[in-house]
Amino acid sequence: MDATLVKAGNASGPAVNIPDQSSPEVSRLTSGTTLKVLRSCPSILADSITQLWAPINNSDIVADLCFVHGLGGHPQDTWNYGKATKSSPPDGSALQHQPRDRSSFSARFARLGLKKKQLVQNEAVTDQAPAAVDESNTCCFWPYDLVPDDFDNVRILTYGYDSHPSHFYRRSTNQMTITQHATQLLQQITNARGECRGRPIIFVAHSLGGRLVKDMFIQSRKFEYQAKFLDVSNCTFAIIFFGTPHPGANAARYGEIVSNIVGSLPGGFSVYKEVLRGLKPDGEKLSNINADFNDVLNKNIPAQEKIQIYNFQEGKPISSVKFFDGKVVPDTSSFFNRRDIEQVSFIAENHMDMCRFKSARAARYMDFKAALRGYLDEIKTKRAQIAVRTRMESDQHAIAEHEDLRQCLEFKERFVRQQQIESLATIEETFTWLWSSPFVTWLQSSSPLFWISGNPASGKSVLMSHIAQNSKTLEILEQVHGPNWQVVYHFFDFRVGDSIGNNLEGLLRSFLLQLLQNNPNLLLLTPELRVFLAKDLVISRPSINAMHKASKQSIRACSTRLFVLLDGLDEYEGQKVELVTLINSLSSKDVRFCLASRADPPYPDALEGVPSFEMQRLNNPGIKAFTVQTLQNFFSHSKHYDHIALQVIADEIAQRSRGVFLWARFAIFELIDGLTRGETVDSAALRQRLEEVPQELRDIYSRIFCRGTQGDRETAGLILLLLTLVGSVENTVEMLREAVDLLPRNLVPFQTSILSSFDKDSMNDHAFQRAVLAATGGTIEIFNPIPKSSKSLIRLSHRTVKSYLDLRGWQKLLGDNFYHGLGHYLWLQICSKTLRLQKWKPQWSSLWEETRRHREALDAPYFWNYALRQLPVHAMLFEEEVQKSSFQLLSSVLSTEFVGAHQLACGSGECEWCCLGLPWHLVRKPIHLAISHGWLKYVEDYLSVKGRETSQELSNMTRLAALCACKKTSTNGPTRAVECDHILAVVLRHNPLVEDIDIIGVLIKGPPAALRILLQYRDPGKLRLTPLRSPEKSWHDGLWKNRKQYGPFYFVGGRNSADAETEEVINILLERGEDINDLCVLLETVLHGHLQNHELCNVFNDELAEMLVRKGLDINRSGPYGNTLEYLWHSANESAEDSVERQEMLQLAFCHLINHGSVNRRRDPNGLVPSLDEIRNFAVWKGEALSTVTREEYNAWRKERRRYYMEGPLDSSPH
Repeated sequence: MDATLVKAGNASGPAVNIPDQSSPEVSRLTSGTTLKVLRSCPSILADSITQLWAPINNSDIVADLCFVHGLGGHPQDTWNYGKATKSSPPDGSALQHQPRDRSSFSARFARLGLKKKQLVQNEAVTDQAPAAVDESNTCCFWPYDLVPDDFDNVRILTYGYDSHPSHFYRRSTNQMTITQHATQLLQQITNARGECRGRPIIFVAHSLGGRLVKDMFIQSRKFEYQAKFLDVSNCTFAIIFFGTPHPGANAARYGEIVSNIVGSLPGGFSVYKEVLRGLKPDGEKLSNINADFNDVLNKNIPAQEKIQIYNFQEGKPISSVKFFDGKVVPDTSSFFNRRDIEQVSFIAENHMDMCRFKSARAARYMDFKAALRGYLDEIKTKRAQIAVRTRMESDQHAIAEHEDLRQCLEFKERFVRQQQIESLATIEETFTWLWSSPFVTWLQSSSPLFWISGNPASGKSVLMSHIAQNSKTLEILEQVHGPNWQVVYHFFDFRVGDSIGNNLEGLLRSFLLQLLQNNPNLLLLTPELRVFLAKDLVISRPSINAMHKASKQSIRACSTRLFVLLDGLDEYEGQKVELVTLINSLSSKDVRFCLASRADPPYPDALEGVPSFEMQRLNNPGIKAFTVQTLQNFFSHSKHYDHIALQVIADEIAQRSRGVFLWARFAIFELIDGLTRGETVDSAALRQRLEEVPQELRDIYSRIFCRGTQGDRETAGLILLLLTLVGSVENTVEMLREAVDLLPRNLVPFQTSILSSFDKDSMNDHAFQRAVLAATGGTIEIFNPIPKSSKSLIRLSHRTVKSYLDLRGWQKLLGDNFYHGLGHYLWLQICSKTLRLQKWKPQWSSLWEETRRHREALDAPYFWNYALRQLPVHAMLFEEEVQKSSFQLLSSVLSTEFVGAHQLACGSGECEWCCLGLPWHLVRKPIHLAISHGWLKYVEDYLSVKGRETSQELSNMTRLAALCACKKTSTNGPTRAVECDHILAVVLRHNPLVEDIDIIGVLIKGPPAALRILLQYRDPGKLRLTPLRSPEKSWHDGLWKNRKQYGPFYFVGGRNSADAETEEVINILLERGEDINDLCVLLETVLHGHLQNHELCNVFNDELAEMLVRKGLDINRSGPYGNTLEYLWHSANESAEDSVERQEMLQLAFCHLINHGSVNRRRDPNGLVPSLDEIRNFAVWKGEALSTVTREEYNAWRKERRRYYMEGPLDSSPH
């Protein structure tokens, strides 16, 4: 053994007798690397469990080894060889074990087989040979003396129960039956394993002690709903029997065996009459135990999963036994005859001495040792297999979750801008100047931010892509700051509008996704990321705050340092100051940001003092190098050109470009056009071309389009108009070709020949691409698509093209025929024609199969899928821009089948207008689709033409309009909210009936204007609202299961923010005469309602609480549940939710409420009134915030928190 052993060490369980380890008898020896520490034997309890020995560390224990003596035995004497030097105490409570004579130091170690040169005594080595050991007067309590020396990985227990014959002569006879003893054994072994449940147990039983163990085992299995008792049977790995009878079919024979056992004991049958009551061979209890135990052995599971059995059979007779050749238990009755799970061997001793071993060299002990070692090896093997299987399952689960998280974070716009930039042919020499610029100085410094500013089209995005891909970036960082840097990049893109690719959500998701790719264990280390694994992620997206928190936690858990490239800050759709704040919160010396944008507000002020350079001041050498390389490539097959003249032209282009790369590109293309016409590099004609190139990009675009005829300009205008109104990912060449083919050729007032050159049957795909590029004059680009996709994307070449078109370009291209909304009108024509070509089926399931199949194919039918999803959006924007009704345009297309197909094609929330959390059964008809998308003019025309709707249908329309007002307020800005308010007013003019649920929805998250409209149709007086519509069961029935009435302020507590709209809603109710301190039926005040609505979301809005107090709320208004602080304190202590975030939210809420003047007067179940300081420090454990403690410390806090709340303080309580 190489491990240090401590006899009788390490307690585990309240029912175990543990010796005093403060003053042990200790002897030491050194033998190689072995160090043994021998302690005095504990006092053996005669009627309980005694722990004899255990390793110091519980983690080292492989199994518990429990010895159970038989009838008339003793927890020590049964297993003790030789004569004890001290008899049992008169009361039988405990017996102090006296080991074999250890007065001689040499004799003490002779048993261990040590040589004289290994003995150390009083710091000197003796040369005398060890004295001979006389073992005739010594004893060996082998469970203590031998087993620990051979097995340093088991905890050894011995169990005693009161059945000794001597007790009969001292006091009344023991009246407990075997079954009662089995119950007592189960209770005590359970107590002894209170802190180590799940650990395997091996029982060692002598004689009828084996019957006791089997009875206890069966009792344990019956505790189906009490895990602590069931644990004993579940963890029993093996039972080693010494001379235990296992009755078969011959009950009479079993009775003879029992008679042999009892008759051989002092006192005989008269002493054990009650004990024998449970041993009668024909007794019902015995039959049940035998049957149940056999059922366990016969269970249809693999043999290696069953209980293992080892039976030692006695080999010598006892003279007093007249039957079975003098053996107490005959050979045929002391085994099960089960070769699958059983081992059998003989011991050459009689029934009483077969379990007493003289020394470690005794043959019978070596048999026992071999059996035990085999079982322990099996346990370790199984444990290793389970660990491997668990690890594999955990790894597989982690891989699956990793992939799920990756898919949840991914969005289709993420690669588009990157792919467009990478498709540009940019030579390496273009950015040679960068590596001697201030950028390198910043890389070598510790400053967290760098800003690349520049004029439009100066090449900022291409430069950022170059920085991301060039190996020098990481080389410099690693040389100066050390290894382990990861490049993360994100491009904002104007082409995607306000979609996810151009807002904070897209930035954070892109950031997290790239961290996840290089850190596979990030999900395990950052639990906050699990918010993205929600089933309804699209419908209920994580808040920006939640994603921001997950990003910060991911950075801390990340194994790499981060170099973040963030391009196009000026193209970001949102509050740019908010974006800068987010960047500052994430940046540090280990998270460095390189930013690129135009010098548009607020960036010059927000980034003042940040290291930076202006792109147009430094990239002239790059533009010159690009010009030279491009022209040399043109002359690659000819050496007949003037190299000096080429350099002169390149210098001139670089100077005239003023740092604008895109201008240089157009100038080079103009020169190449002249060179193809026969002009030379040094010719005056070529120089004249260069002089005629306009200085401003918008003039270049105008010049490009003015070269063709009016028909050419209209063709280019219509193509660009179609492109600018479709999402960037959906803008494929194939889709544009399909749209051009479906566009009516007789569009009035355009020329009839328009787009005639784009006939689908007269050109292939490549020819179509060439025709489009020629018609648009280089203002669009066609490039390789998203990775692993076979489709080509087509987009505007630069943001300046869109700026030119919006300024005056559309009028130049389309003349007086252009009007705002024309593009959406064209798309309505295209989508309508597409849908009319389809044969509609009435069954939604069939439509869904068609839709699903088309979505997977993504070929020509993909355009049909686009029409299903986007026609309502084009109709909405058409009405908004033109202020005309789409009723006549869509009357031939819209149907109930279309509405169903639209919802199914959108899937889980792809349509942010009508599928974003709205109940589908409320969006069944075309009018429902019109309301949900804000088609105000359509709704007016519909109600004018088809005003004879049933009251129920009009009520549904009212409800839908109210819900849409709430949704638009929370997702799509004020413009859409105004339209929904107007629709609500239009519907109510036809049906002036407002139900409670309509008002409740607006109170929780609707705009004030919608609330005013609804209240116009309610009678004056206090509102009492029932959140369940009658008589028809409605969509919210699952959320509102009671029919009680509430005051309106209760629902105001469900609002998410304390903004101007919330304040106006409160003012409307106060103006109406509602009482802000009104008690609701269920949870009292408005703050109770706020807590009830947001507690599960781990949100408490202090600003809302402050606003309500400012409006007159009594913070200590109390009801049956107490005031808000008392209610929240009770809820916090009674809840079983296991979340550190929730505990910290509660502490923050406590502090806010106390700061507003809330007090607590209610007693806890422990009889104490908690102080305000105690409430403030709710989520603090031993002076540390819960967010900083380990999981074990957090579990200890929860346990102590609950105990303190119920029972009060202890002397050692941290409170």
